Amino acid sequence: MKASEYLIVHTTVDDRAKAEFLARTILEARLAACIQIVPIHSLYRWEGRLESADEYRLEIKTRTDRYDALQALLLRHHPYDTPEILAIPVTGGSEGYLRWVDGECGSSSSPKEQSDQHKAVESMKKEYAKDKELTDFTDLDV
Repeated sequence: MKASEYLIVHTTVDDRAKAEFLARTILEARLAACIQIVPIHSLYRWEGRLESADEYRLEIKTRTDRYDALQALLLRHHPYDTPEILAIPVTGGSEGYLRWVDGECGSSSSPKEQSDQHKAVESMKKEYAKDKELTDFTDLDV
């Protein structure tokens, strides 16, 4: 196993519940082994203005062969019009940890796995709605 086979993918959202939803959906789809949710404060330029916002950064530990499916899931379910999705190559790591990442990420998406991922997303939507007493997902752009 080479360290270059692994990535840390960053994305940010504006709400803790949305961060949890994305993290659980990604993990249920076996597109990552671990996701840390970190509260941050962001300063950025948007549409010609300086903006400031409290956000949650998701630090997603995955393999390079899972990235395309992970990016597609993020683009489909992310609440932002232009989400930050940055894939950072891992240049080193403990053998035991990387072996664990291998075991938790699953294999590349087959049609059956894509169907299982869709079912996992639908399950997470229902769980999110139950936890948040929501009746629709317009705030999640799903």
